[in-house]
Amino acid sequence: MKKTLLATAVLSAMVAAAGAQAAEVKISGQVSRAVVIADDSQADSRDAQHVDNNASGSRFRIVVSHDLGNGMTAGARLEEQLQKNKSNTVNSATATNVQVQDLRYADIYFSGSFGKVSMGQGDPASNGTAEEDLSGTTIAAYAGHADLFESYTHGVGSTVVDNYKSFDGRSRSSRLRYDTPNMSGFSAAVSHMHGDDTDFALRYSGDFSGTKFSAAVGLVSDEDDNNDTLSASASLLLGNGLNFTLSYSEQEQVGDDAENLYAKIGYKTGKHALSLDYGITEELGADDSESLGVAYVYNVVSGVELWATYRTYETDVNGDDDVDGFAVGSRVKF
Repeated sequence: MKKTLLATAVLSAMVAAAGAQAAEVKISGQVSRAVVIADDSQADSRDAQHVDNNASGSRFRIVVSHDLGNGMTAGARLEEQLQKNKSNTVNSATATNVQVQDLRYADIYFSGSFGKVSMGQGDPASNGTAEEDLSGTTIAAYAGHADLFESYTHGVGSTVVDNYKSFDGRSRSSRLRYDTPNMSGFSAAVSHMHGDDTDFALRYSGDFSGTKFSAAVGLVSDEDDNNDTLSASASLLLGNGLNFTLSYSEQEQVGDDAENLYAKIGYKTGKHALSLDYGITEELGADDSESLGVAYVYNVVSGVELWATYRTYETDVNGDDDVDGFAVGSRVKF
């Protein structure tokens, strides 16, 4: 598989080189901020924290594309995340004032009737396979809901992220990736990552007379740490605005494998989206850790969102406190 991926990438680059045209350049990005108030084992005053929402952080990107003729395109994406006080780094005992820069993409691609070949820093094939979600509330609540409250504590040595994870596919990495063409809504992807890890994903998206459905499944083979991951999710949006989302994932580990189940019911109407969700992670920090949340998103205009969410986390460890969190925020895209 590794040799096939490399050969496809080299061949695509050689074929594309002959027809370069003037580049089309697009600049875009977003600023994503929130105020978080949470009650955890260290909270005396429940001080508000002013954070960058790590569910979808502030970022800036440049995308370049060249029309090579014969239905082929070559392009590149350069994207930097710029965050002040990442939401996953603060809790009731710490008020960090740290600026973080993170290179999200330094990616080159070639696409055509053969599909798409990508190389460089970017999404491996399986990224997002646990996170299919048509609810319209993902900026405030999704399968990776710990992003907003990750560092808040249940007790000594026990934080939210120690007990709750979505076990999504592999996140951004230096990789070589191949995506098949879309075939009646179905597509597949495979990638080889720096460090010799590999992953695979199968996706489907369709629209049936106003009813939308999307689903994905991903597999990650971890060569070094022996913690292979399976992730799958599906979301259904009915024409009347009701929507349903389900995610299941598991990760191999010493002892019993860790598992996560996440379910959401939502409603969209006009500029409004509302959801109620439940998640349970087993065999991570605790035997069972549960989370319940509600979220509301108001789409002011295209690219401008206001949102609010409340969430509670509970573990089965004796003596550990619940974590209750409330957050409000906004994301403005450009």
